[in-house]
Amino acid sequence: MVSEDMTWVCLAAGQGTRLRPITDDRPKAMVPVAGRPLLDWLTGTARSVGIDNLAVVTGYKNEVIEKHVESDVATYHNPEYASTDMVRSLWCARDVLEGPVVLSYSDILYTPEVLQSVVKSPHDIAVAVDNQWQSYWERRHENPIEDAESLRLEADDRIASIGQDVDSISAPEAQYIGLVKLSARGVKSLREAYQKAVNSTSTDQNPFGSQRSFENIHMTDLLQGIIDNGVPVHAEQINAGWVEIDTPRDLEIAESVCHPDTGSTLKIDRKEAGNGTKE
Repeated sequence: MVSEDMTWVCLAAGQGTRLRPITDDRPKAMVPVAGRPLLDWLTGTARSVGIDNLAVVTGYKNEVIEKHVESDVATYHNPEYASTDMVRSLWCARDVLEGPVVLSYSDILYTPEVLQSVVKSPHDIAVAVDNQWQSYWERRHENPIEDAESLRLEADDRIASIGQDVDSISAPEAQYIGLVKLSARGVKSLREAYQKAVNSTSTDQNPFGSQRSFENIHMTDLLQGIIDNGVPVHAEQINAGWVEIDTPRDLEIAESVCHPDTGSTLKIDRKEAGNGTKE
């Protein structure tokens, strides 16, 4: 059962430069897959699991999203989208970061079952991670190591490390997909980690030991900061059921595996037994 005060927040400020010219006149979240913009599939999936409070953070071509979304979807704008990353976009929606929230990237698609698994997690911070990521990465990238990030789990599914570079395709135990659920207590931990990142700027240090500046810290940096504060962050392990759209190749794959289900949600048929060949 979804909490009535749960809010779904979609981070949709991205420009999608690697998808140009498709994104010359629209933000990345408005790129169509299976006949509808990414954002429409995402909001439809959120509603399908019973989340009625929806918010979207815009940036590039914000007017396209603001004119498109339904009137009950709250919008927040990151005017510095071109020089900041997702964490700063998230902070633009800080007014809704109080009760339980789901944070979603806007360049991913996932089935209702994937979202349900995260929403129903009993943990204060639940992070969706894909166990079947490796063959998918090999289909997406000529050199999959370049885009892979570390993810190391403890025995109780607590995440010990996330978001670092790796030197071997076998190093990550799973891959973060860009979907996180936080309870009210989890949101408090997120706010504390964010404030710690803010404080680091007064000492000219990069937050959380990252190589990135405060303006450009990634969501995985923030999650690692929460972990380093001693707060449990748990993995919600999934097996496929999602795709990411970052490049023309990603879009080609998504079009081949995503099919309308109920009209507002998708079936996503990733055949992980393959060896990188097209479907």
